[in-house]
Amino acid sequence: MAATTSTKTTYKKLSQIYWTKQKQIQLIGPYRLQGNIIKGHQRGRQIGIKTANLDPQQFENELEQIINAQLNEGVYIGYARIDNDKDIYKNILSIGTNPHFKNKNITIESHLLHKFQQDFYDSHLRIIITGFIRPSLPFETMDDLIQSINTDIKFGADALDNQSHSKFIDDDFMTKIIELNKKK
Repeated sequence: MAATTSTKTTYKKLSQIYWTKQKQIQLIGPYRLQGNIIKGHQRGRQIGIKTANLDPQQFENELEQIINAQLNEGVYIGYARIDNDKDIYKNILSIGTNPHFKNKNITIESHLLHKFQQDFYDSHLRIIITGFIRPSLPFETMDDLIQSINTDIKFGADALDNQSHSKFIDDDFMTKIIELNKKK
Protein backbone atom coordinates (compact mmCIF):
# COMPACT_ATOMS: atom_id res chain seq x y z
CA MET A 1 0.00 0.00 0.00
CA ALA A 2 1.42 3.38 -0.96
CA ALA A 3 1.70 6.10 1.66
CA THR A 4 -0.95 8.78 1.48
CA THR A 5 -0.23 12.49 1.23
CA SER A 6 -1.12 12.89 4.92
CA THR A 7 1.35 10.15 5.89
CA LYS A 8 4.07 11.69 3.71
CA THR A 9 3.34 15.05 5.32
CA THR A 10 3.55 13.44 8.78
CA TYR A 11 6.93 11.91 7.91
CA LYS A 12 8.14 15.24 6.56
CA LYS A 13 7.09 16.97 9.79
CA LEU A 14 8.67 14.26 11.92
CA SER A 15 11.95 14.39 10.07
CA GLN A 16 12.07 18.18 10.10
CA ILE A 17 10.90 18.74 13.66
CA TYR A 18 11.99 15.75 15.69
CA TRP A 19 14.77 13.87 13.95
CA THR A 20 16.92 16.47 12.20
CA LYS A 21 16.40 20.01 13.48
CA GLN A 22 16.70 19.15 17.15
CA LYS A 23 20.31 19.17 18.28
CA GLN A 24 19.24 17.52 21.51
CA ILE A 25 16.11 15.75 22.58
CA GLN A 26 13.97 17.83 24.93
CA LEU A 27 15.19 17.20 28.47
CA ILE A 28 12.43 16.43 30.94
CA GLY A 29 12.07 15.25 34.50
CA PRO A 30 13.62 13.01 35.33
CA TYR A 31 10.57 10.89 35.99
CA ARG A 32 10.92 7.56 37.78
CA LEU A 33 8.64 4.58 37.27
CA GLN A 34 8.95 1.02 38.51
CA GLY A 35 6.90 -2.12 38.58
CA ASN A 36 6.69 -5.73 37.53
CA ILE A 37 6.90 -6.50 33.83
CA ILE A 38 3.59 -7.72 32.42
CA LYS A 39 2.61 -9.39 29.19
CA GLY A 40 1.44 -6.86 26.61
CA HIS A 41 -0.22 -7.18 23.22
CA GLN A 42 2.87 -8.99 21.81
CA ARG A 43 3.06 -6.54 18.88
CA GLY A 44 6.71 -5.67 19.51
CA ARG A 45 7.62 -9.34 19.32
CA GLN A 46 5.76 -9.64 16.01
CA ILE A 47 7.66 -6.74 14.41
CA GLY A 48 11.07 -7.58 15.86
CA ILE A 49 11.15 -4.74 18.42
CA LYS A 50 10.45 -6.44 21.75
CA THR A 51 9.21 -4.40 24.68
CA ALA A 52 8.96 -4.80 28.43
CA ASN A 53 5.56 -3.53 29.49
CA LEU A 54 4.53 -2.03 32.80
CA ASP A 55 1.01 -1.76 34.14
CA PRO A 56 0.23 1.97 34.46
CA GLN A 57 -2.06 1.26 37.41
CA GLN A 58 1.06 0.39 39.44
CA PHE A 59 2.06 4.07 39.51
CA GLU A 60 -0.88 6.34 38.82
CA ASN A 61 0.65 9.21 40.87
CA GLU A 62 3.83 9.26 38.77
CA LEU A 63 1.84 9.25 35.54
CA GLU A 64 -0.23 12.12 36.86
CA GLN A 65 3.03 14.09 37.35
CA ILE A 66 3.93 13.50 33.72
CA ILE A 67 0.45 14.57 32.60
CA ASN A 68 0.58 17.66 34.84
CA ALA A 69 3.89 18.58 33.20
CA GLN A 70 1.84 18.82 29.97
CA LEU A 71 3.84 16.15 28.20
CA ASN A 72 2.19 14.34 25.34
CA GLU A 73 1.48 10.72 24.93
CA GLY A 74 4.54 9.80 22.96
CA VAL A 75 8.02 8.43 22.64
CA TYR A 76 10.51 9.03 25.45
CA ILE A 77 14.08 8.09 26.30
CA GLY A 78 15.87 7.17 29.48
CA TYR A 79 17.41 4.18 31.19
CA ALA A 80 16.14 0.92 32.64
CA ARG A 81 17.32 -1.70 35.10
CA ILE A 82 15.87 -5.18 35.51
CA ASP A 83 15.64 -6.51 39.06
CA ASN A 84 18.99 -5.81 40.76
CA ASP A 85 21.10 -6.74 37.73
CA LYS A 86 24.34 -4.81 37.50
CA ASP A 87 23.57 -3.51 33.99
CA ILE A 88 21.58 -0.37 33.26
CA TYR A 89 20.29 -0.18 29.70
CA LYS A 90 19.40 2.61 27.32
CA ASN A 91 15.64 2.68 26.97
CA ILE A 92 13.29 4.01 24.30
CA LEU A 93 9.71 3.92 25.53
CA SER A 94 6.21 4.65 24.43
CA ILE A 95 3.66 6.00 26.89
CA GLY A 96 0.10 6.36 25.66
CA THR A 97 -2.80 4.77 23.87
CA ASN A 98 -0.85 3.96 20.68
CA PRO A 99 -3.10 5.73 18.17
CA HIS A 100 -1.92 3.47 15.33
CA PHE A 101 -3.66 0.56 17.09
CA LYS A 102 -6.49 2.65 18.58
CA ASN A 103 -5.94 1.30 22.09
CA LYS A 104 -8.39 2.52 24.71
CA ASN A 105 -6.01 2.26 27.66
CA ILE A 106 -2.62 3.81 28.27
CA THR A 107 0.31 1.43 27.96
CA ILE A 108 3.93 1.80 28.94
CA GLU A 109 6.18 -0.11 26.57
CA SER A 110 9.96 -0.05 27.10
CA HIS A 111 12.37 -1.14 24.41
CA LEU A 112 15.68 -1.82 26.17
CA LEU A 113 18.66 -1.50 23.85
CA HIS A 114 20.09 -4.95 24.46
CA LYS A 115 19.55 -8.40 22.94
CA PHE A 116 18.10 -10.57 25.70
CA GLN A 117 18.20 -14.36 25.42
CA GLN A 118 14.91 -14.89 27.27
CA ASP A 119 11.74 -13.16 28.39
CA PHE A 120 11.65 -11.63 31.84
CA TYR A 121 7.96 -11.40 32.68
CA ASP A 122 7.29 -10.65 36.35
CA SER A 123 10.80 -9.22 36.74
CA HIS A 124 10.99 -5.80 38.34
CA LEU A 125 11.76 -2.93 35.95
CA ARG A 126 12.98 0.50 37.02
CA ILE A 127 12.77 3.29 34.45
CA ILE A 128 14.13 6.80 34.62
CA ILE A 129 12.76 9.06 31.87
CA THR A 130 15.05 11.90 30.80
CA GLY A 131 13.81 13.07 27.41
CA PHE A 132 10.91 13.41 25.01
CA ILE A 133 11.35 12.51 21.33
CA ARG A 134 7.95 13.00 19.72
CA PRO A 135 4.20 12.67 20.21
CA SER A 136 2.37 9.45 19.36
CA LEU A 137 0.89 9.35 15.88
CA PRO A 138 -1.20 6.97 13.81
CA PHE A 139 0.57 5.69 10.68
CA GLU A 140 -0.82 4.64 7.33
CA THR A 141 0.91 1.25 7.30
CA MET A 142 2.71 -1.09 9.66
CA ASP A 143 5.89 -0.51 7.63
CA ASP A 144 5.60 3.24 8.27
CA LEU A 145 5.25 2.57 12.00
CA ILE A 146 8.26 0.22 12.04
CA GLN A 147 10.37 2.74 10.12
CA SER A 148 9.41 5.44 12.61
CA ILE A 149 10.19 3.24 15.62
CA ASN A 150 13.61 2.34 14.19
CA THR A 151 14.37 6.03 13.63
CA ASP A 152 13.27 6.80 17.20
CA ILE A 153 15.61 4.07 18.48
CA LYS A 154 18.62 5.42 16.57
CA PHE A 155 17.86 9.04 17.42
CA GLY A 156 17.19 8.22 21.09
CA ALA A 157 20.23 5.97 21.51
CA ASP A 158 22.49 8.71 20.19
CA ALA A 159 20.93 11.28 22.52
CA LEU A 160 21.41 9.02 25.55
CA ASP A 161 25.18 9.22 24.99
CA ASN A 162 24.95 12.94 25.77
CA GLN A 163 26.05 13.79 29.33
CA SER A 164 22.83 15.71 29.99
CA HIS A 165 21.06 12.32 29.84
CA SER A 166 23.80 9.84 30.75
CA LYS A 167 24.39 11.44 34.16
CA PHE A 168 21.15 9.75 35.28
CA ILE A 169 22.73 6.29 34.98
CA ASP A 170 24.21 7.07 38.42
CA ASP A 171 20.89 8.20 39.91
CA ASP A 172 20.26 6.51 43.27
CA PHE A 173 16.92 5.24 41.95
CA MET A 174 18.80 3.22 39.33
CA THR A 175 21.85 2.12 41.31
CA LYS A 176 20.52 1.09 44.71
CA ILE A 177 19.73 -2.53 45.52
CA ILE A 178 16.02 -2.92 46.22
CA GLU A 179 13.86 -5.58 47.82
CA LEU A 180 12.08 -7.47 45.08
CA ASN A 181 8.51 -8.69 45.47
CA LYS A 182 8.23 -11.05 42.53
CA LYS A 183 5.08 -13.03 41.84
CA LYS A 184 5.46 -16.74 42.40
